[in-house]
Amino acid sequence: MMMMMMMMKKKKKKKKKMMMMIDDDDDDDDRIYKTSDAQHNFSPPETDSQLVPKPQSYLLASFPSYIWSMMLYEGKGREEEEEEEEEEEEEEEEEEEEEEEEEEEEEEEEEEEEEEEEEEEEEEEEEEERKEKKREKRRKEKKREKRKEKREKRKEKREKRKEKREKRKDIYIALPELLMLYSSVITMGLVFGIKLFSMNTSSLAALTLAIASAPAFPSFMAPSMDKNLMHVEQQVARLGTIQWLKFSPTNTLFRALFYVNIDFHEAYEYIQNNI
Repeated sequence: MMMMMMMMKKKKKKKKKMMMMIDDDDDDDDRIYKTSDAQHNFSPPETDSQLVPKPQSYLLASFPSYIWSMMLYEGKGREEEEEEEEEEEEEEEEEEEEEEEEEEEEEEEEEEEEEEEEEEEEEEEEEEERKEKKREKRRKEKKREKRKEKREKRKEKREKRKEKREKRKDIYIALPELLMLYSSVITMGLVFGIKLFSMNTSSLAALTLAIASAPAFPSFMAPSMDKNLMHVEQQVARLGTIQWLKFSPTNTLFRALFYVNIDFHEAYEYIQNNI
């Protein structure tokens, strides 16, 4: 846009110059018309040096003085117009220089803005990179926390399993000792009770065999116990024992005691022979 404005101004200057040349080539009537109005404002020259006649000026001595003054005024008008044109040109040049300076300033401002924008973009990119790094760190931390939680849960499960195993070991170690103790006490009590109290032999044998043949004792404790139980149950069925005794909670204890210390055949024979 600035270049277009400059071109238009130059064209206007050329048109003005062409019009001035045309005015110079006009007839004398036009010149008289132009200068007739200016006669009243004519001021005579201050010095005689300005009125020095040119060659052949003696031919103009017979003309009236106003013609000579008109010619001089017309020359001054041309000089003034030329000066005005020069001033206009200088002003235009100054305007052009100012416009150029403004353009340079605008270009500098644009460059500064571009640099600022680039810096802002770089800062934004850096901020985005920092945010991404922070997000990655958070994700890694979350993953680590989850892994730690899983490890802690696994450790807790292992500890619980260890506790259960230790309890089972304690039970397995204590069971045979307890069974031996209770069996010895109970067998001695049975023997002395049978001797002291004269009870009916059939009822006492049925009671003891029913207690011994209760089916609640676990089979893994006595792998060779099935045959003995079959024999004892047959004998108990012959004697007509009471069936509800098989489901009493004390049956397991008596059954284990008899199995640990006494063989069922020997116990049955001992009861039959001695009582």
